[in-house]
Amino acid sequence: MRTKIFDDFIVLAGISGLIYLILIGIKDFVKNIYRKFRVSEIRVTNVNMTIKNKSFLKGMPCNYSDRNKYFISNLPNSYLLELEYKDKSYRINDKNIFETVNIGDNVMIRLIEKFDKYENLLSYKLENMK
Repeated sequence: MRTKIFDDFIVLAGISGLIYLILIGIKDFVKNIYRKFRVSEIRVTNVNMTIKNKSFLKGMPCNYSDRNKYFISNLPNSYLLELEYKDKSYRINDKNIFETVNIGDNVMIRLIEKFDKYENLLSYKLENMK
C-alpha cells in the first residue's frame, strides 16, 4: 500500500514540475514578444564616450556533461569597458577598444537605442566604429 501511494506521489510531482516548466517557457516567450511590440523607435547615433573603467577577465576551462559524456570547454576572455555618455553608464566587451585606450580617454562608438512610445529606454547596443 505504501509503495502505491509513493509511486502516485512521484508521478504527480513529475507532472506538476513539467507543467511548471512549460508555464515558465510560455511566460518568457510572451514577455519577449511583448518587448518587441513595445519598441516604437530605434535611434542610431555615433557618440563620443568617456572610458570610466577597464577590466580583464581571463577565460577558464569549464567542465560539463551531456548524456554521460564529459566535455571540457574553454570560456573566452572578457575585455570589459565601462563607458559614460551624458551621465549614463554603458558597458561593452571589445578587445580592440580595450587594447587601444586608457581610463579617461574618449572613443567614438555607435549607440543603438530602442525606445517605447513614452520615450523610455528599453535596451541599447554598442558597436565599435572601426
